[in-house]
Amino acid sequence: MAINSLERTRLSGLSTGFDTEALVESLMQIEQLKVNREMRASTLLQWKQEALADIANDIKTFKQTYMSVLSSSNMLSAGVYNVYDVTAYGVKESAVSVTANATAMMGSHTINRVVNLAEASKAVSSTGVSEDGQLSESNSAMLKNLNFSTDLLFEEGQISFAINGETFTFNETDSLQKVINTVNSNTKAGVIMNYSRLTDKITLMTKETGADTAITIENLTGNAFGESGAFKIGTGTIQNGENAIVIIDDIEVERSSNSFTIDGISYTLNEETGEGDTIRFSLTQNVDEAVNKIKSFIDNYNKLVSKLDGLLIERKSAGERSYAPLTEEEKSLMTKEQIEKWEGIAKKGLLYNDSAIRGMLDSLRKAFYETVEDAGVAPAQIGIKTGDWRNKGQIVVDDTVLRKALEKDSQQVMSIFTNISKSDDAAVCYRENGLLTRISNIMASYDKRSGTARETIEDSLRKLTNKIDTMEDKMFEMEERYYKKFAAMETAMSNLQAQSNWLSSLLLPTGK
Repeated sequence: MAINSLERTRLSGLSTGFDTEALVESLMQIEQLKVNREMRASTLLQWKQEALADIANDIKTFKQTYMSVLSSSNMLSAGVYNVYDVTAYGVKESAVSVTANATAMMGSHTINRVVNLAEASKAVSSTGVSEDGQLSESNSAMLKNLNFSTDLLFEEGQISFAINGETFTFNETDSLQKVINTVNSNTKAGVIMNYSRLTDKITLMTKETGADTAITIENLTGNAFGESGAFKIGTGTIQNGENAIVIIDDIEVERSSNSFTIDGISYTLNEETGEGDTIRFSLTQNVDEAVNKIKSFIDNYNKLVSKLDGLLIERKSAGERSYAPLTEEEKSLMTKEQIEKWEGIAKKGLLYNDSAIRGMLDSLRKAFYETVEDAGVAPAQIGIKTGDWRNKGQIVVDDTVLRKALEKDSQQVMSIFTNISKSDDAAVCYRENGLLTRISNIMASYDKRSGTARETIEDSLRKLTNKIDTMEDKMFEMEERYYKKFAAMETAMSNLQAQSNWLSSLLLPTGK
């Protein structure tokens, strides 16, 4: 890179009286204009690259929001189109919590009785484990300092035991809390350990519930477990869990958990009920929520399309065409607000009539008015309309038509949005795909073209950077040549001045 002449200190013009700095700067102006032109071109490319990256990010965000199973707004979920309200009534309706997913069917059901709740297998100290009602004031106390009624014995300062085949070893200086945390965090052991100061007992309980759960305890070193152990919990296998038993629509249902799903209806049993404590509930379709979710998707789709269309038609007016990227020297003469306003105008039209964006918008519009073959209808027939050309690709939702379509056949509405073709033929695949897959594929195609365009811009930027560096190096060399010429002229003038002074001294009369 060239070094600006203002960064160097030169003594010039002593003999000629010329302002050498100003003269050289004037001579270099044309060359600087050439460099500035390339710098402005480089800045425009950077701006376009940033604009394309911004669009790519908007598309990515849109797809992650509406086409990802990880998103709560995922439009591929059947729960968007089949939404049910559950209304329960009965003396003890809180005894069971009921929800319905998209696979449920409208209708009424009866929970005749909750006979039994699922329970985990559990091992509990036979009596209190401490001498005076509690082991210590906190679980941070070391094992060797706990006042067990049966002394906790260590072998070489350690105790060890196995739970469901998982071995645990602790030092006498470890805390009771460390023992509890270590056991509870072991997923293979599958148990929860707890010490209660209220009951002064230690409890081991399986994390799962049901009659098939079990806890197998083996004491290895020391005397933590065993009939005469400090924990007062015997060794061996304890299997005392219970299954949940509930009668639904006069059919007895037995499950290992208190939460389960049957025919798209999820039940959570909260408490047992007696004879006659009947709970009735009904499932009704919530069309409003489905309509709102679809409209929210369309609204955000329209915002994206509107932004893209705005970039596509944006261009500078006749009076704005002189606004070009600013050089650093120009920026130094302006305020921050002036720079922002200038660059806002200078950035207009970066993507004017961009073929990739135009192609994507045309394809998206087409995707919405063509029939989804597997659904048998076009989006317009369920109230999702493309409108006329003046809508600039935006979609209009007819609430009344959409509501009726959902009430009549929510599966068909869902198919229009979510269907995925299994055909290997591209044309057939397109016709059979639902709106979401069509949109995703169109956006993916644009991403590919846009990515290629950004790579091309990146390559052009590298070439421009190299070109600017070369031009600045040449400017530096040219500047040095000018200074050397002026320096030579100064030297010549100085020599002539010296000779003139010498000749003048010879002509002067000598004094007596």
